[in-house]
Amino acid sequence: MVAMYRIKPPFTNIPNLCTQIEGKTIALNQAFVNTVPASASAPERKVSVPVATQSDLKALYAQGCPCVEEFEEKLKADKE
Repeated sequence: MVAMYRIKPPFTNIPNLCTQIEGKTIALNQAFVNTVPASASAPERKVSVPVATQSDLKALYAQGCPCVEEFEEKLKADKE
């Protein structure tokens, strides 16, 4: 069996759920594009927020993030 990480079910219905890890913003459910409105000193810009990888989720789990859980995934070799 292989340890995997996923978002807990109560949090999966929040489309733009995101957090920061190691200085980068990551989406926990699905990637999205955030539009930052224009200000007096900067024009409007779009920021892409990538979805979290397994290594990101593992790091969040280790930090105690309440949105992430560990689960066991059976591989084909384990089933035989």
